[in-house]
Amino acid sequence: MPLTTSNVSITPQSSWTLVATNPNYLQIRNRTSRPWQLGVTAAAAPTSETAVLTFAPQQQEDGHLFVKATASVGVFYIRVLEDGPSGETTQFGLLIDV
Repeated sequence: MPLTTSNVSITPQSSWTLVATNPNYLQIRNRTSRPWQLGVTAAAAPTSETAVLTFAPQQQEDGHLFVKATASVGVFYIRVLEDGPSGETTQFGLLIDV
């Protein structure tokens, strides 16, 4: 299947946002400097921190980007940890092959 692109705008109040299920390729790019998390589970949204990776763009050189270049079995979710200025949403760009 060809790669598809999409954009997601979320706030901390959005909680976990589903971005992909069983992707062959997944790229997630945070378009801000706000911290965010990626959770991967077998089915539902993450319920514990053991299935979560935290990205902090202001502290990590590669904190804006997550790439999974091999086929994966699982459900991929993202969430943000803080509001933007004046309650702005956090923008993510997705590149997916499912």
